[in-house]
Amino acid sequence: MTFDLATYLNLAEEILELDKANDGHDNAYLRCSISRAYYSVFCIARNFKGLKHYWGPADEPFHIAVLDKYRTSGGRNKKIDKRIWQLLDYLRKLRVSADYHEEHTLTKEKVRDGVEKARECYDKLVGTYGDDYNFS
Repeated sequence: MTFDLATYLNLAEEILELDKANDGHDNAYLRCSISRAYYSVFCIARNFKGLKHYWGPADEPFHIAVLDKYRTSGGRNKKIDKRIWQLLDYLRKLRVSADYHEEHTLTKEKVRDGVEKARECYDKLVGTYGDDYNFS
């Protein structure tokens, strides 16, 4: 049985509701929440574009390459794909701040907004491409 990537998003929502998930200098719960929310929808988006096993050239940032598939999309899903790209790009930047910039303090409000955007992104991905996103 394949791991369901959506469980990362569910976990992100659960973490956010913990009493320990609060503002302040030591906000590991908030950082974990946004990191899991982004990773969930990023991996699902990656799979829908057939890039699960794609690593790209060494000089091409992989996450940007996946997001660009949505940014430059044409055809009947162009408008939805553009919104998916906007959501993923916002979440990617927030996740980078959470994972790589410990000097940044994240507020619960900002992380909640991010997790809500991840849920919107998930809903758009599944609503557009279906719920079979765990490709091998």
